[in-house]
Amino acid sequence: MSLRICDRQQIGVIHATGPDAESFLQGQLSQDIGRATSSLSVLAGWHDASGRLQALFRVWRHEDFIVMATASEILSDVTAQLNRYKMRANLTLTPREDWRTVSVLKLPSRSGPDQASEESGKLVFAETLNGVAHNNGFDSIRITQNQHHLYGPQHAFSGLRLDTNPETTLALAQADEIRAGIPLVGRALAARFIPHMLNLEILNAIAFDKGCYPGQEIIARTENLGTVKRRARTFALQGKTMAAPGTALIGAAGEQVGTVVNCAADGDNACVLLAVVQLDALSAPLYLEGRLDQPLQKLEMPFQ
Repeated sequence: MSLRICDRQQIGVIHATGPDAESFLQGQLSQDIGRATSSLSVLAGWHDASGRLQALFRVWRHEDFIVMATASEILSDVTAQLNRYKMRANLTLTPREDWRTVSVLKLPSRSGPDQASEESGKLVFAETLNGVAHNNGFDSIRITQNQHHLYGPQHAFSGLRLDTNPETTLALAQADEIRAGIPLVGRALAARFIPHMLNLEILNAIAFDKGCYPGQEIIARTENLGTVKRRARTFALQGKTMAAPGTALIGAAGEQVGTVVNCAADGDNACVLLAVVQLDALSAPLYLEGRLDQPLQKLEMPFQ
């Protein structure tokens, strides 16, 4: 095995500090924040009153504060929105532009020298999925079976050497997360989906036994009584076409039946994508908007 290492500028962090940080987040996020520790991260959604997802966080504890990782492009907006609900709570929410996120992929060894593999003896990784391991100044979290994210201040990574082809490695990291069904929810998708559409209850981003939070009643009703007619599924497409979040999926009759969540190159001439799609449309050919010449290949979700 070799390591492939690249920056993940698309992912940033917010620090929650102060004596009321945990209780405040407990009342805002869909996950039981008490489950987030210094050795275990959890996924947690922040929803509006109608149960629509505004942001998806990965949450864990680092020293004496709570870290919330999410899409970089929404850090400032989400922080400002959460601050409106602080009232008298004694905490500070701070987007940390001085922190860095790095992906480390464990892949079969390639022929020729692998500069990144030389870092393997310097890094400590968690063995369990979502586990947190502590390195010299930064944390390592196991995101998938093959990938770890490293989070920490810029200076902690001064001795870390990136892969010699970081753009290719970035695409591999994004494709790996898509195949695992893990969404990265940015500005284009805010308030578009209820959590079940993104399989967040399967990804353990919802605690159905905790107290109230925005949208809880609707989310609980969907879990207990509702029928989810749209779900996130993974697809592949040959060619170099890339689809931005929000791009439509088209059904056999030309109607829109789905929405792209994330897309990444998968090799030199293909891409993989995660899309929320009408389940009753899956039995017929589906197409990416702008690529009606070729049907999407349906892939198996890891938890199907």
